[in-house]
Amino acid sequence: MNQYEVLARAGEIAEAEHRASLITCQRNGPESARRATLRRYEDVLRSSVGLDDRAVACQTGCSYCCYIRVVASPVEIFGLIDYLQSNLDKTAYQAFEQRVHAAAEVVRPLSREVHMRTNVACPALQDARCIAYSARPLRCRGHHSWDAQICINEYDNPEMAVGPVSHLPVRGYSSGAHIQGFEAALARNEYDAGAYEFIAALHEALTDPECRVRFSRRERVFLRAPCDRESPLTE
Repeated sequence: MNQYEVLARAGEIAEAEHRASLITCQRNGPESARRATLRRYEDVLRSSVGLDDRAVACQTGCSYCCYIRVVASPVEIFGLIDYLQSNLDKTAYQAFEQRVHAAAEVVRPLSREVHMRTNVACPALQDARCIAYSARPLRCRGHHSWDAQICINEYDNPEMAVGPVSHLPVRGYSSGAHIQGFEAALARNEYDAGAYEFIAALHEALTDPECRVRFSRRERVFLRAPCDRESPLTE
């Protein structure tokens, strides 16, 4: 596909996702919209296979990307926590909480730029696998590489901050478009759809019950976690 076709496809994906999530959120709420968008997102990723010149190199047990800085919307944060509470036993869930607290202490003093150049393990990572795989954020689902060696090099040399040079254009643009459509739909329904630093937001959600209250009231959810991009309706 040429660049024009890639961008045209991305525009169609964003528009379709916006329409679908807008209706689901209006009728059934943001959590139902999150669950529905995950199913459509997997369809978008599957439909992207074969449209790029290279194949995705990601495999089970490859976790180099689980150390990079990630952002997620509040509904994704709450969805992941609820999933783990429902699927882990008490001991395993408490271990997850402890990892969140420990990671939050590491990232708290870091600027965005420094964090981008620092390997910090995701609290949901255990034995090189994601224990929240079914509920992982959209940006985690869309992250990919056509060459695992590039990921290894970035992990071994995080200060280089190479960036997504190993992303495939069709998959990358399609992924970003879907996320844009979903988050715009949340914002149209007046829910906070900001892109919050994942670890800090997890920690705040676990330690401050008022986060969920603020979300239900359609207010800014996280007051301490860094926000890379404000929700369109709170800017």
